[in-house]
Amino acid sequence: MAKDPFLDPANPPDDKALGARIGEAFTVVKAAVEACDTGKARITFAWKFSKTSGWYVTCDRGSKRLFYLFPKPGDFLLRMVFSVKGVAALGAADGIPPTVSAQLADPKKYPEGTLVDLTKVAASTAVLTTLLMIKLTA
Repeated sequence: MAKDPFLDPANPPDDKALGARIGEAFTVVKAAVEACDTGKARITFAWKFSKTSGWYVTCDRGSKRLFYLFPKPGDFLLRMVFSVKGVAALGAADGIPPTVSAQLADPKKYPEGTLVDLTKVAASTAVLTTLLMIKLTA
């Protein structure tokens, strides 16, 4: 049996393995990132390893962390942390799914801000693009 590349701390998986792990839902993430990847500072991805979750990807623009992407077989967990200004913009935005609104109503707060989790069920390209634009501007 082949070793799961997402659990091997010695070698990060390649980008093809990321797309294969997540499946069709990865096109949503890629399309939203491409829609927001404008300007001088480009959006970059970096692999990180956690003993509890294996390999995951961080998405940054310059020094600003946009999200964490935890690949699951056929799915993903995408985590974003919003500032107070970002949470206010989310509350005023159109098209935010009920799963995100519910998280804002009973937020998980951290020193960096308020956590919003998305899976492929709630993450369309339009929703993720809106969230990324808010993250980039707020």
